[in-house]
Amino acid sequence: MSDDGGTDDFPFPVVACHSDERGDGLAASRSLAKGDLVLRTTPVVAVPKDNCLLTVCGCCFRRAAAEIPLHACAGCKSVAHCSRCQDSGLAGRRHGRDECSAVAMLMQMHAASKQEAQSSSQAGPGGKGGSKGIRHTSQDIAGPPVPADEGTSTLRLVLALGCFVARQRQRQLRSKQRAKRRRASLTAAGRAAAADTVGGSSSGDDEEEEEQGGSEAGWYAGQDVVQDSAEDVEQLHGEPEDLAPGDLQRFMPACAVLKAVQPASARASLEAWLRWATKVHMNEHDINRPSGGMHNTAQASEAGAAAQAHPGGDSTQRGSKRGSRAGRQGQPQSAGSAGRGSAGQAAQASAAALHRPGMEAVGEGLFPFAARFNHSCAPNIRHSVDEWGCLETYVCAEEGVPQGQELLAAYVNPDAPREQRRAHLRERYGFD
Repeated sequence: MSDDGGTDDFPFPVVACHSDERGDGLAASRSLAKGDLVLRTTPVVAVPKDNCLLTVCGCCFRRAAAEIPLHACAGCKSVAHCSRCQDSGLAGRRHGRDECSAVAMLMQMHAASKQEAQSSSQAGPGGKGGSKGIRHTSQDIAGPPVPADEGTSTLRLVLALGCFVARQRQRQLRSKQRAKRRRASLTAAGRAAAADTVGGSSSGDDEEEEEQGGSEAGWYAGQDVVQDSAEDVEQLHGEPEDLAPGDLQRFMPACAVLKAVQPASARASLEAWLRWATKVHMNEHDINRPSGGMHNTAQASEAGAAAQAHPGGDSTQRGSKRGSRAGRQGQPQSAGSAGRGSAGQAAQASAAALHRPGMEAVGEGLFPFAARFNHSCAPNIRHSVDEWGCLETYVCAEEGVPQGQELLAAYVNPDAPREQRRAHLRERYGFD
């Protein structure tokens, strides 16, 4: 998705904007009223949290229920999908065979790490610590103040991103090779005929789909949805040189784990994995669902109404955004660049207050287009997650949003104590 919005064929009322205070962002391309849909986007990659691996669908993130049975992956046995996502082919697209085998290896290493840690603890101070398991897991990339789940969710998200980028590159290469073979086989007259009919060529449509990594539009009940590409991931803010030295030291062992389990189809250097980990660290969203086992549509609607009345929504952005360097000169660019000492520990301890009450993080994903919304503790938009796992953005300001005004989301719960919010923003995003 390379369009910045504001064009006749773009289905959502947003347009790129820039300010000296906040840098690049998104503004309303027309006047909007409270409750208007601003954006709907599917994740580039998304994974369930470790404690939800087999209790939410790995594609749409709906909870398991009598009417939503889940089926565990026969390969890695570490993720489950609902019948709808499985039968539609979306599950196979999001969780490919090569990625499945890599996830299986990752989970085995994690289990070995936990077992060795328990053995070391039982052995006492003189015991030997394990070295073959995962000693650097999700917390090494997520970092405070996001509570560490002592699991693999962020590692799995970075792994999925590496596989996604590799798949798109392979599609582009195959498309170019097919186009080259067709050009070589055409006579001069054939080339002229092909040029005249290129607009109606089905093979041309296939090429376009390949170039974009394949369209998922058919899976979302015919609704408009932004589908980002590998190029959009590349434009996200966050490069390894933006990391604080402490973050870089934490990231390297975690990326070494990813390189050890990488599938052959997504083979990459340690530097590439570090770059993808940085993108995830600075731009990921938590995927939240109502806590307490809400399953049906009525409950979801009630939760959505509560979120609309209480801005902040049910998706929490945990990172920065594309093109956010401007307007932050002199500010640390790393989301984890603040000290990891007592301030970071205090922020981690109070992190629960920074998230919307009644919501539970069941997954995390990367939504490049939505990552471009800037932050405000007085937001005029909110995020929610629909029944397909797409991120939806709505106007929550009572007075609406006039044309040209910047659209601002809350990266934290606006009702949390001010000092907690400032500490979180300083720690995670480099501003307060």
